[in-house]
Amino acid sequence: MRFAIASVIAHNAYTALLLAWVHSVAHTLQRMPHVHADIVFVHCQTDVPTLRTIAACVMARYPDVRVRLVGGCVDHPSRRHPHFVDAVARNTGHARFLNTWSIFSLWSLTEYQQVLYMDADTVLLRPIDRLLDEMAEPMRTGHVGCVRVEPREPCNSGVVLLRPSARIFESMRRALDRIAEVGGFVLSDQDFFSSFFAGCLTHMNRTYNFADVMRARPVPAEVHILHFQGHHAENKPVDYRAGGTLRYTRSAPEWPVFAVFETHFAPLYECYTAAAARGGVAPLFPPKPASYRKGKPKHDHGKNIDRPSRKIVRKYSADACTGART
Repeated sequence: MRFAIASVIAHNAYTALLLAWVHSVAHTLQRMPHVHADIVFVHCQTDVPTLRTIAACVMARYPDVRVRLVGGCVDHPSRRHPHFVDAVARNTGHARFLNTWSIFSLWSLTEYQQVLYMDADTVLLRPIDRLLDEMAEPMRTGHVGCVRVEPREPCNSGVVLLRPSARIFESMRRALDRIAEVGGFVLSDQDFFSSFFAGCLTHMNRTYNFADVMRARPVPAEVHILHFQGHHAENKPVDYRAGGTLRYTRSAPEWPVFAVFETHFAPLYECYTAAAARGGVAPLFPPKPASYRKGKPKHDHGKNIDRPSRKIVRKYSADACTGART
């Protein structure tokens, strides 16, 4: 099976997190000898030399690993909606949703039979062979796998197992274009995702998107994917409000969850910092734009997509769950 583990990189702010992410994936793939997977960086308006440097660092450490860079941009359909523009201007935190929509370009990667998408602020801790076996039948019928992290949300799009399809990708693009054309409002990619695949969601075990991160609490042994989820979360290893700095001392991480991050951050640290010293790549801790560091949007799937947009999504997603793969 042609399989890929992918992340979408829309800006350089997550460079440090991406180092840990890609190492965790490459390291864990060594423990999955029967699974042959590419690591894919899907990028949009991102510093490509930086991504190439990260790819070179991980492939130097793991020669059997293949890392690909694929361009793929999908715009926010409501980026010009007055409500969204006003919210961004007031620094409510909505700006963080501007560059997350390129996740939908993953459906265009039809050279793969399955793709596991992971946010850049996740780390892969255990092999996922069992997940791929469990999801084989749902994948054949066009379903997508995800974890219900919050009770009020059908799905968290931070970790998604999907089956690429040119037909589904085109349907999503047409729906997004139509929403933009009529001036509809959708807050985030997750709101669109949950509506488009409303009848096609297969919930995976929460160990595949473990977001219950507490600094002082050890990571449970059964966790496969650890997700440093949250806007301004104190449990994120990198503090962007402090100009992009680690929240822990590298030589002695105070909290168990940061020790897990350091395990995967350290192996590529010297390689990347040496490249950064030579110039031509992003600094390890570039600060986020100001609009990303203020505010906390209220995220409620039921209210973050308006009625006209919901009708459009329903129209174009009518045949999302079918066995045909085109």
